[in-house]
Amino acid sequence: MDPRLLDEDGHKLVTLPTGGRVAVPYDPLFEAERAAAEAARAIDPPDELRCKYKSTRCMNLRAKKRNGELHNFCQMHRERANQNQRNSEQRKRSSKQGTRSRRGSQQSVDNQRDDDSLDDSEQKTSATFSQHINIPEPLQGTESPLPEPTYDELKETAMLLSFPDRDRE
Repeated sequence: MDPRLLDEDGHKLVTLPTGGRVAVPYDPLFEAERAAAEAARAIDPPDELRCKYKSTRCMNLRAKKRNGELHNFCQMHRERANQNQRNSEQRKRSSKQGTRSRRGSQQSVDNQRDDDSLDDSEQKTSATFSQHINIPEPLQGTESPLPEPTYDELKETAMLLSFPDRDRE
């Protein structure tokens, strides 16, 4: 700050458009913040040149297209978005192929039904089973009155079994 622009009390002398001068309280911290903000604007690119990734504020510059225009994302977020898109399309394709293979297996079941001489009740049950996805049955536990041991109990038992018996020796 130029010392000639301050009066004897430390006020900033501001020239009005009419030509007069006014003494305004001078805050050196405000001036320092303003100068730092101007310097940051000169160094940092404006917001329209920054990546427009939604989740977090990305400070990277937007990538350029082949025709010279700007993409919405920086190169890193473009690669991530493209990979997510590829994964999504792959899941869609695999689910479509899964439904096609199910249709093919249903047609083969229908052909087998025509060839085989099954009862009507057997045909109904086989049709209902072919429409469902095969889910494995849960393991059946034994019906015992004792509760299953906890992890700590199993650990203690293993430790006790690891000691040699003195009676055997």
